[in-house]
Amino acid sequence: MKKYFLRKQNQMVAHLPAVAALICAVSVSAVAGSSSSGGDALPVPAGERGGLVSVDGGILTGTEKRYAGPDSNSGPAGHEAADRYPARQVILDMALESLQNRYDRNTCRFEVSPRWIPGSLAQLSGEAIREVTPRGKVERFTEFDVIYEVRESRQKARIQLQIDMEQKMPVMRERMTAGTVITEEVIDIGWVPVSRDRGQLVADPAEIMGKTLRRTLAMGEPVRKADITTEYVIEAGDAVTLLLMNNGVRIDVMAVARQDGAVDDDIRLYSDETRRTYLGKVEGPGRVLWIRTL
Repeated sequence: MKKYFLRKQNQMVAHLPAVAALICAVSVSAVAGSSSSGGDALPVPAGERGGLVSVDGGILTGTEKRYAGPDSNSGPAGHEAADRYPARQVILDMALESLQNRYDRNTCRFEVSPRWIPGSLAQLSGEAIREVTPRGKVERFTEFDVIYEVRESRQKARIQLQIDMEQKMPVMRERMTAGTVITEEVIDIGWVPVSRDRGQLVADPAEIMGKTLRRTLAMGEPVRKADITTEYVIEAGDAVTLLLMNNGVRIDVMAVARQDGAVDDDIRLYSDETRRTYLGKVEGPGRVLWIRTL
């Protein structure tokens, strides 16, 4: 009997490796099944699918905007992103405040959204951010310097934000056709997006009073500099003096204007004296500065 039990014990010991391998295979299969079914897998926040990329030391990008209004941080997606990237909302808030301090809050307002932010910076605590200031001229895509503190050491990082700016400007009260003389009765003051063509829009109503529209403008449309005519000081057919400068020597040539022109306009002229056509810049009534011979 003793020999029988010793033989059975030896057989069980011989099969132990196979049993252990089977147990491991079953365990791995169970874990894989749990992950694929989504039972214990961590979900991707809805606000980040396809929008935010989080990599330690990498780049954080997104389309979330930070508005100047009171509801800028509403919505579950915004809160999830704020929890995962605590420094990002602080950076956007401080960037917005910096812009508002630079411009008149009564006439300018902004929307700020991240274009690129280092992931390691975005994942810092909000308390680590000390200062956010724009670098140079504020444009649609503007770089900012971020001063932050880690282990009592102040450091600087550079980020880029998308700036959508609106400004109060004169707009048409109703549809106005070409040839309309602009008066106070035909314009209102409204918010106009200026991020793309800020330099072409007229911001001061006084600049357009009494001017004539060159093209038809829709209701609410702002006025661009090219949309209005200016007072001509030279009309086509006028006799003018064309001023030519050559090595410091001034030469006056009599010519006839072929185009109307206001001060600083470029117009064509023809001179019977030289039998040539010229392009010149209007300096004043009857005076044109030579640009080139055509």
